[in-house]
Amino acid sequence: MRPVSLGKTLLGGLAAGVLLTSGCALPHAAWRPPTEEIGRVSPAQFCPGDTVTASYNLTQEQPCVSRSGFDCAALAPTITVASTPMSFAPQTTTAFAGHVDFVPAADSVDVSFTAASAGLTYPVVTMAGTEALRIRTLVNNTANTRRITGEIMRTVNHGGMCAGSTPTHADGVLPGPPALSANLRTRRICNSSTAPLRLTIAGAPGEMVERDLMPGQCLDTGEPGVSPEVAMARTYSVRALTVDPMAQCGAVQGSTPPAPLQTTITLGCGM
Repeated sequence: MRPVSLGKTLLGGLAAGVLLTSGCALPHAAWRPPTEEIGRVSPAQFCPGDTVTASYNLTQEQPCVSRSGFDCAALAPTITVASTPMSFAPQTTTAFAGHVDFVPAADSVDVSFTAASAGLTYPVVTMAGTEALRIRTLVNNTANTRRITGEIMRTVNHGGMCAGSTPTHADGVLPGPPALSANLRTRRICNSSTAPLRLTIAGAPGEMVERDLMPGQCLDTGEPGVSPEVAMARTYSVRALTVDPMAQCGAVQGSTPPAPLQTTITLGCGM
């Protein structure tokens, strides 16, 4: 959202005006401040025993900066956060940002964010150092968090890259907050590419586990000989075991990254 400079009339010419084109006067559409939903929950899907955070931050883009005639404390919005079914007592705060940590009381909990007033205006300082105002309309919203049951599968694309003159691929990063619980554990990592690959993932302290996987083959973190730490690793790397004849990595002939690889991970709560 573009800040409104104090050097110009705040709303003049925005709410109404005319555009002269070929001698014709065309009315502008009425100006309306941008709208913004208030809050969210993280994670949106939780494991049993997780603590979920309901939060809002209405000045994340630019902080409120008090100056003569504009006191941030006096301009802060009043927000009520409540849960259904009740997992915490409703909380009302007057602040630009706030949060509530709670343990869900049911498999699915709705958290509502309600503003006492829809209009919000506060002073900011732009990157150019000029004083301005931000104007927005707050939209009451409800965010849901629900318990994870069973397993979750995700496909990870490992884009081809050039590390200097060496063809390589992007690492896999396991999903987590705000969408999924940070307590999810890896059950399986499967090669869903059409080419064989080598999977490398951290195991016990100081240990790196390597496994060559043909298309369709998987590393099962529960199989004998695999340390429990493998299931808790948040990243892993892959590299192709066959040379991509089209890949070129070098300053002389230019760069053509190798074809991407693909893995599929299966996640679940607990070990």
